[in-house]
Amino acid sequence: MIREARDSDIEVIARVLVTSWQHAFRGIVADDYLGSMDVVHQARRHARTFIKKKVKYWVLEDGSEIRGFISGGLARFDIGSADCELYAIYMLPQYQGKGFGRQLVAKLEAYCVDMGWRCMGVLVLADNPNLAFYKSLGFKIVEKTLIELGERKYPEFKMVLALTAQQGGAPGADKRSR
Repeated sequence: MIREARDSDIEVIARVLVTSWQHAFRGIVADDYLGSMDVVHQARRHARTFIKKKVKYWVLEDGSEIRGFISGGLARFDIGSADCELYAIYMLPQYQGKGFGRQLVAKLEAYCVDMGWRCMGVLVLADNPNLAFYKSLGFKIVEKTLIELGERKYPEFKMVLALTAQQGGAPGADKRSR
């Protein structure tokens, strides 16, 4: 089940993020950086973002347990022509590849369309093993940059997705979820 996140979800959201990063980016991002990722730090960071205007979070629940999340809203970075941004989408490894990511993106996309935004941006590590996921949703690479994580720099893609009111969400999205 996908539902809008509550502030009481922040610690679990942070745990999902850290677990997902440590799984997805092992061998891509330095082990010392991955090992230093801290749930408490991530929870504080997401708590600050969660309360901002024009920002939304949704969580994927299995039973009563959160297994993934998405956050996004008003663009924070210069990403091509994007006026909104997918800030983060993370899923525990055993929930990846089952269509939940598309459902989460559909929620964010519908929110962005309702806000009147026309183009969604996302920042993705160039070696992200899930890069094909973003491309399958229609995101296009508009620029390659570098991001500093710890003491190293990694190539990163700025990607954009044009939004239209007729889309009603990501490919395969349930238009009734608006």
